[in-house]
Amino acid sequence: MHIITINGKHLAFGLCWKPLLSATESYEALALTEADKLNATLIWQDGATPLIGLYHGILPTPLRHQPVYAAAHVLSTVPGCGPNALFAIRDQAGTHSLCGIFHGRPWGSATASGKNFDKVGLSSAELTQLIQQFVELCGDHDYTLLGNVALADCNPFQLTELARFAGPTSRMYQPRRSVFRPYMLWLVIALGMASALYTGYTHWHNKRAATTAPTLATAQPPVPSSTALNQPLLSAPATISAWFEWAKALPLTVGGWHLRRIDCTAHLPAPKCLLNYERKLPQATPQTFVEAATHHEAELIDTVSDQYLQVSMALPSIPTMSLQQHLPNLPSQRALRLTFISQLQRMQQVAETKIENFRAYGVPAGMPPSALFDSIQSAAWEIHGPLHNIALFEAFPASASLTQLSLTLQDSHPTTSLKASSLMLQVKGDIYARD
Repeated sequence: MHIITINGKHLAFGLCWKPLLSATESYEALALTEADKLNATLIWQDGATPLIGLYHGILPTPLRHQPVYAAAHVLSTVPGCGPNALFAIRDQAGTHSLCGIFHGRPWGSATASGKNFDKVGLSSAELTQLIQQFVELCGDHDYTLLGNVALADCNPFQLTELARFAGPTSRMYQPRRSVFRPYMLWLVIALGMASALYTGYTHWHNKRAATTAPTLATAQPPVPSSTALNQPLLSAPATISAWFEWAKALPLTVGGWHLRRIDCTAHLPAPKCLLNYERKLPQATPQTFVEAATHHEAELIDTVSDQYLQVSMALPSIPTMSLQQHLPNLPSQRALRLTFISQLQRMQQVAETKIENFRAYGVPAGMPPSALFDSIQSAAWEIHGPLHNIALFEAFPASASLTQLSLTLQDSHPTTSLKASSLMLQVKGDIYARD
């Protein structure tokens, strides 16, 4: 790792780039945690991108109050270089420095490829090897090689030109936690005052409720339907986890037929899944599928067309829940907007998410929702993204249920962008809250 100064701009090479994924914490908080854990001198993080760049070298005293820019991120701002690009320069000592971007973002040692394309002190052989690895990573996608190295496909591009594009978005900063301590102190004070106010309000409310209880008891106000409250539901976190363990054991190829899609619906008491297989070998027939199948629990194998067939299977035994069980701890709409909707917004970095408006749930026939004494609200939600983000569902609230789940498998080269993959998962469900 080192910092090169050119035309008054300080560019940092040799950073460690790591993705930031969390269903609960902000990217700034995760970045500070990583910086503290790895004892980084400088970090790059913009608060909106699930990525951090860490510089572990010793920062020279003259640069401690000077702006330092992440060279790889500067490369991502160069017009016309494309989303996949490498920048390689030869220094006076005869070694080389390299930085790269893939799908428009810096690419380092902790990313999905396991390769580090932000390095310094490279020999000619090491540089050539890394460039070849980058070509393999891009696959069928185009890439651009920029710099001053003597390679046939290198587009001339000087370090002075890269420095010209160094701007505020590429600037790194020192991760000083002490800066946040005054804010934490005020937060603790605010929480203490809120707790005291809540305690006083609870005491007043309980006292008032005790004096008005006889009147309310005689009124017998309507409540949500008991049938709706006891309706069995599938917990989203538990069901998705159990489904994933079950799906991993499914054969991808059976008798010349290749698994293309899994569609599951949560129709209790027996949730079902349809496994869709495509004919991949000319000698494959429904008979070769049946002879090679190990789906012992399959209820039905049916040919859809000459090229596709389906297998109907029951999901493994999964415990159900009901709203009656969660009534004492069911959150309010406001609490869910601060927690669950925040989770969906954070997941928008790695998936497409959607939630509908809340509506009254379990309204007895012939009664307007406004007449309910203790109304329960429900809203449908949907998430579509790569399968490798499945761990994020573990943090979903207990009042989130699952209604549909689909997995699509593609033959194309695996895509490493945050929102695309050869294994795409679509999940639908409902979330419940008190009015």
